Amino acid sequence: MKMLYVSIVLCFCHIIITSSNQDVELLGEEDGLLDDALDLPFTSEHLPVFLEEPVDTYAMKNKPAVLYCRSAHALQVFFKCSGEAYHRLLPQQVFVDPETGVRVVETAINITRNMVEEYFGKDRFQCQCVAWSSRGEVESQPATVENAYLQRQFLTVPHPDRVEVDHQVEMQCLPPSGLPSPTVRWLRNGAPVDPDANVIISSEGHLLIGQARVSDSANYSCVAENVAAKRITKPVLLLVYANGGWSPWTEWSDCPQHSCDVQQSRYRLCNKPPPHHGLPCPGASVETRECMDPDLCLVVDGQWSQWSEWSVCDMECKQYRARNCSQPAPSHSGKPCPGEGVQVLSCFSGQCKATKSKMPADLAVYTGFVVAVCVFTCVLLVIVFVMYYRRQQCTVHTAVVSDYYGGEEKPETQPDVTKTVLYMYSDIDGGRHKQYMLPHSDSLHHYDVPQLSPQSSSHWIVGNKLEDFEILKSSQDCSLMSTFDHKHGP
Repeated sequence: MKMLYVSIVLCFCHIIITSSNQDVELLGEEDGLLDDALDLPFTSEHLPVFLEEPVDTYAMKNKPAVLYCRSAHALQVFFKCSGEAYHRLLPQQVFVDPETGVRVVETAINITRNMVEEYFGKDRFQCQCVAWSSRGEVESQPATVENAYLQRQFLTVPHPDRVEVDHQVEMQCLPPSGLPSPTVRWLRNGAPVDPDANVIISSEGHLLIGQARVSDSANYSCVAENVAAKRITKPVLLLVYANGGWSPWTEWSDCPQHSCDVQQSRYRLCNKPPPHHGLPCPGASVETRECMDPDLCLVVDGQWSQWSEWSVCDMECKQYRARNCSQPAPSHSGKPCPGEGVQVLSCFSGQCKATKSKMPADLAVYTGFVVAVCVFTCVLLVIVFVMYYRRQQCTVHTAVVSDYYGGEEKPETQPDVTKTVLYMYSDIDGGRHKQYMLPHSDSLHHYDVPQLSPQSSSHWIVGNKLEDFEILKSSQDCSLMSTFDHKHGP
């Protein structure tokens, strides 16, 4: 009885083990990440197996780097970064598959820029995922974490260019330094440039156009971008120009039947290619020629008319005669008249002397008359100006004297001793005329009179200001000076 009971228990255990192995195989096929270690049921006798390992990434300014790790058959999963373990601070998620009973543990860690910058080890900042169980621990592959950046200045920026149609174009662009290395793309009038057989973006970032077309004329910008930032250059103009080219000539237009002196023409167009910011087509777009009917249009060569009479000798001692190509004129593609239509001959010496001697005599008379009139006019203007100026000075002087005496004439009485008395006298010495000014003394009842020579004359002036004397002195050449005093002495 006991043996039967033991046999039933063993059979039941075998069924359970077989079913568990089948479920584990199905889980491994679905995930594609489980090895042969998951072919066995979960027991404490197996090492952990990584289902997801951390990979290299970058930390940005406002966004930390995130590392993920997931392991089966592990009791605990944590990270170890640059020798420091983070197994107490990380949250973990644990779940068990209800069908297979496989325990899966996963966790994640955030790596900030400060953590990377504060690491001063020889190697780069690296993190590893550690999965631990009672059988031991397993470390994942190391993942490197670096700070991403992208500088602002491009190493080489594109420049405006002007190329002829069907020529090759290269617009250079070297992106700024950055981590990770930025990718380069181009914009044409703000829209992305799609590379094709004619347009290529090189590995350095240059834009290459095999054969430039007129439609390639646009504003181009270079774009450098990575996970940290994006930089764009200023738009530059690429101008593809085309010089004009002629189309083939058309056929000559028809001539009327029995025509003469009628032209026929042919045309061509400047559209192969049309000019686009380039030079126009050289030459004419229309050609004409005469319609020639051999029965009506006879070829006539030109013939000269008779010579004209010789002209009179001119001032250069030359005389001329001419003839016209009009008897008959050339027509219907006839030949022009041969030779010259004008002849020149030097005059004899006697004729030249008579012609030349007449003009200089008349020219001298006219020149002298004009000079005399000009001189007379200038002298007359000077005299009138001097007389006008002297009259104006005398008029001003008269007005000053009248104002000094209140609009009345100068009194004949002796000067008031209470006023300031100024004496002005003239002395004629050797034909030279001298003038002097002397003030009176400070006495109230006495004033000094200058001793004048017999040939001297003086005039006294009564006033309170020296300026009055200056006014009279400045106009001493005017005859109104005698209005102040007709006497000599006090």
